[in-house]
Amino acid sequence: MMFKSHVALGFLVGLAVTQLIPLSYPIVFIALVTVFSGMPDLDAINSKWANKLWFIAKPIHFIFGHRGFFHSIFPAIGLFLVFYGLGFGYLGLVIFFGWVAHLLGDCVSKEGVAFFYPFSQYRVQGPMRVNSFMESIVFLLLVALDVFYTLKIFQII
Repeated sequence: MMFKSHVALGFLVGLAVTQLIPLSYPIVFIALVTVFSGMPDLDAINSKWANKLWFIAKPIHFIFGHRGFFHSIFPAIGLFLVFYGLGFGYLGLVIFFGWVAHLLGDCVSKEGVAFFYPFSQYRVQGPMRVNSFMESIVFLLLVALDVFYTLKIFQII
């Protein structure tokens, strides 16, 4: 998925989580999950996150490649546990759900995601090519869902 699609899906996941788990500052949570939904693409040299944090992204890409370990569930779990252990559980949850949103989005692409890499090479894959017309349609649907559920949750409709 392209960055904008990850952002739209991250927003939707943030909305859903605030409805399932009672959290302090739900608007902040949604905003941060949206931002962190792009984080796994630190392993892709040409991504938005990698362009901003190139000094972190280049070593990550060199060591792990794209859609390897950084596109598995283990960094999300590990970062959650680290931040929770340091007393920043809220930030840990934000990163975890942003990461999971990203992985779910990449599951619908032909390249897919190996959730349990390096222990399993099995990839969950879908029919969509990245940056295709189909992804544009998916992006518009995600934005429509974002708007609809935002209005519904905040009782505007």
